[in-house]
Amino acid sequence: AAVSKFQFGSIPVVCMTSSESPHSRRQITVVCESATLVFDDKVEQRLTLHSQNGSISQPAYSDEMPLTREMNEFLKAVRSGKPDPTHIQTGIAVVRAITAAEGSIRLNGQFVKL
Repeated sequence: AAVSKFQFGSIPVVCMTSSESPHSRRQITVVCESATLVFDDKVEQRLTLHSQNGSISQPAYSDEMPLTREMNEFLKAVRSGKPDPTHIQTGIAVVRAITAAEGSIRLNGQFVKL
């Protein structure tokens, strides 16, 4: 099992993963102040939003693969000659978060600040 703790902007993140679980699952739970978002890759409706007041909704999402979407955005930027600085900043933030998560795992789950 691996645990990583890091901060994504001002948001603390704790990730736990294990291949030793008897259940084959690919699930991500994001707990926030007013709601919890659950992504479960083993069910038909993969996103479920649980609000603090007890209501449950299923946000709409695209079935397009994320890498396909990113490649299409990249091609659009190349063709137009106008790069999207928002995508660049998001990409940098994601790389920093992954680096922090890997560093935390190497440190046996210790908190790593970006």
